[in-house]
Amino acid sequence: MRAGISAAKTVGASAKHASHLLFLQVTGSFFVFFTVIGAMAALRAYERWQAAEIGPGRFYAAIAFSVIFAYFGVSSFWQARKLALEKGK
Repeated sequence: MRAGISAAKTVGASAKHASHLLFLQVTGSFFVFFTVIGAMAALRAYERWQAAEIGPGRFYAAIAFSVIFAYFGVSSFWQARKLALEKGK
């Protein structure tokens, strides 16, 4: 009985760790995807700004959006890597 409980705790801890890593990586992937979408929007806004169709506000907003989401994406992958390295010790 004790061995079964110990095995269940070990499997549970391992599954929790793996699911946390997976969550961080999937979240980071979504953030990187949104970064790419924001960069494409910034490019379109820049082209329209240069053609004097719009002001610079949309361009700056798209750049800010892209930079913020790039930070979130990189930090999510960095945290996943850090967590994986700590578990390996």
